[in-house]
Amino acid sequence: MANSTTIKTKLDRDLTPESFIKVKTFLVGDLSAWLYFSDGLVDQSSLNEFVIKPLVDATHVEFNSTTDVQNTLLSIELVAEPDVDTAIMAVYNGDSLLYIDGFSEVILINAKKYPTRAVMEPPTSTVVKGSREGFTEDVMTNISLLKRRLKTPHLKFIFLKVGKQSQTTVCISYLETIADNDIVDKIKTAIDAISIDGVLDSSYIRAYLQENKLSIFKQVGDTEKPDILTAKLLEGRVAVIVDGSPLVLTLPFLLIEDFQSAEDYYSVPHNASFLRVLRFIAMLIGVFTPGMYVAFEIFHIQFIPLRFLLTISTAIKGIPLTPNVEMLFTLFVFEILNEASIRMPKYVGTAMSVVGGLVLGDTAVQAGIISTPTILIVALSGIAAYTVPDARNTISLLRLVFLILAGTFGILGLIGGTIIVLFYLVKLSNFGVPYLAPYAPYVKNDLKDGLFKSPLPVANDRPQSLFNKNKRRLLWKS
Repeated sequence: MANSTTIKTKLDRDLTPESFIKVKTFLVGDLSAWLYFSDGLVDQSSLNEFVIKPLVDATHVEFNSTTDVQNTLLSIELVAEPDVDTAIMAVYNGDSLLYIDGFSEVILINAKKYPTRAVMEPPTSTVVKGSREGFTEDVMTNISLLKRRLKTPHLKFIFLKVGKQSQTTVCISYLETIADNDIVDKIKTAIDAISIDGVLDSSYIRAYLQENKLSIFKQVGDTEKPDILTAKLLEGRVAVIVDGSPLVLTLPFLLIEDFQSAEDYYSVPHNASFLRVLRFIAMLIGVFTPGMYVAFEIFHIQFIPLRFLLTISTAIKGIPLTPNVEMLFTLFVFEILNEASIRMPKYVGTAMSVVGGLVLGDTAVQAGIISTPTILIVALSGIAAYTVPDARNTISLLRLVFLILAGTFGILGLIGGTIIVLFYLVKLSNFGVPYLAPYAPYVKNDLKDGLFKSPLPVANDRPQSLFNKNKRRLLWKS
């Protein structure tokens, strides 16, 4: 343990004004005291009222150890810290540090106060029915939203620091009576092994939690809504909450989750099942429609109905581009418009995406560069992809791959590509959980919440695909 002189020297060396650290000096009885804090991260009025003033006024108390200080300051959270390096890092994280001359320990004071966004409905997960609350960028606020919904001592939290420079707080949350211990340990080990300068968002952690890092398929779930996260924890999943990000990661992740919505659980099962099937069909339309159109137009024109063929022939007359180049060009323009509308200011972006699409499409058709059916196919594919927004990037990449295969090999290229993708998905897993469960492998019990949703009283079992410890939910009493 360092002596008092060494402690003071280290504090003055590492906690400098250049790093926005301020220090207040005052007397505690006959002893000199120094209070170090990070400007902008603490409530200075609380420090003055609940720390400095009580200590200065306690002239009748003899301070011989940190215990005497803790007994005097009962109205604020204090921790005696023997390790100076740990205490210095806590100051940069928002804690205040009190050092009294001659003490072998420093005292950490929790008086954090910094700007945070209010709890509001997340813009990417709006619902007609259900909770309007969304996570914020503050990890403790997000934990409190979770605790309010799960009032049980079995809700556990593991706190880690990630990033050599940022020292970002990462919290692993799970229900110890449900979640599989091996999966929790693997996630903790993977996060502990991260060696990076800084973690600015949960996406940084996501990259290290994907076992197949080059895969285009999403392997880690995410949500901005506490009610969704609560439901996933109750199924046996593990949450990873990153300070500074409103997006909470969930593991293990199944492909079927992309076709599920929070609103499915607040509506009648028949409507939820219809919407899930609709999203699945829309995904198929988004991926295969451009490739199928090009394949039929180039290689299999005999399969197109005569009246439709006459319409297409009239529309493509005089088009200088080949069908596959024409489709690629139109998709490329569509992606540019989509990216521009996202990056532009909200109201300008909306107007540009609508007006730009209409003007460019109409002008391109009149100029004879692209045909009307091609614009229709691209628009249909693009709209269909947005019915599954979490898989939109994957759909766009697959659409491009299948378009190239269809333009080169025809319908056989589409079939061969589909078989290869299915083989890959069947083999894909993350933390030991099959990606295509409950369909490959076939898990009959989990079909109750697959593409077709069963009524809540019927779904008595938790998903068996997740290797959770407690398979049985509470039964409804008759």
